[in-house]
Amino acid sequence: MLAIGGRLFREYKRKGGELPDQLLKELNSWKGKVEKEISTIQEGRLSSVEMSASIDAFFATAGLKTKLEPATRIELRQVIESDITGLLAIINHIATTIYTKEHLIPLLLIDDMDKPDLEKARAIFHDRREIIMQPNCAIVYTVSSALFYSKEFDSIRDQALFLPNINLHPPMNPNVHNEEGYNTMRRFIHVRMLPDLIEDSALENAITYSGGVFRELARVIRTAIGSARRRNARKIEVADIEWAATEIRNEYRRILDKEDIKFLRKVAENNHLEYSDRLRPLTQLLAILEYRNGENWCDIHPVLRKLLND
Repeated sequence: MLAIGGRLFREYKRKGGELPDQLLKELNSWKGKVEKEISTIQEGRLSSVEMSASIDAFFATAGLKTKLEPATRIELRQVIESDITGLLAIINHIATTIYTKEHLIPLLLIDDMDKPDLEKARAIFHDRREIIMQPNCAIVYTVSSALFYSKEFDSIRDQALFLPNINLHPPMNPNVHNEEGYNTMRRFIHVRMLPDLIEDSALENAITYSGGVFRELARVIRTAIGSARRRNARKIEVADIEWAATEIRNEYRRILDKEDIKFLRKVAENNHLEYSDRLRPLTQLLAILEYRNGENWCDIHPVLRKLLND
């Protein structure tokens, strides 16, 4: 919530927006209460600096120290949680003021919240659901995939949008390419690198190994670049992509146990998405990937096909 309030304030100010004096006074008063509890956030007196700049400096300093200093992060969380309604009131006042002055609803995209494990995801999106839904502006949260495969998902079902991976092939037929899906992944690469830096066949293989996951495609290409550079090559070739796939497969080989392999073979054989104690951790590892062609279905990560056949 502190990050949301800080981003609303700082971005609006950066774009030339001006908040009314009364709101600035409220912000300054709230800032003073927090600084009184947490001495490490204060960086001396700012009497010579206007109130708006002082608040801006507070949000910047608090954000930096929260990232770099665990002790400050814990202390700040305790102070904020003791008066969360006060912070929410500040956030809503800022958002309402922006809407009143600009006739635009503020939109915030909160990234990296899909990284926490299931327990932390539950604490954020289930236990504190009412709090994170309080700001009266538009917010998009990224949610841990593990939560989608848990019973707690029901609590956010009404406002959750699941973004499936890009379909690269129909169910049970990985050798048939979905050209629309491949074109989508090609565009993803071509806006990030020149087409002549990678052979066409190498790009096709990279897309196949990505399983239709943008992050995995970037991972494959990034690893392949390292291989090409070691060869002093001018472009990425098929051999570089195969080397990248082997590296990723070796990472899975160290993680997956015999029961995981058994379950993955079952998924590869029928592509059915059905609940199991192993489904959630394997989907979070991207060892299992979910797709939708009307009904949802799943398949294994493409680099694992060779491992399952060993």
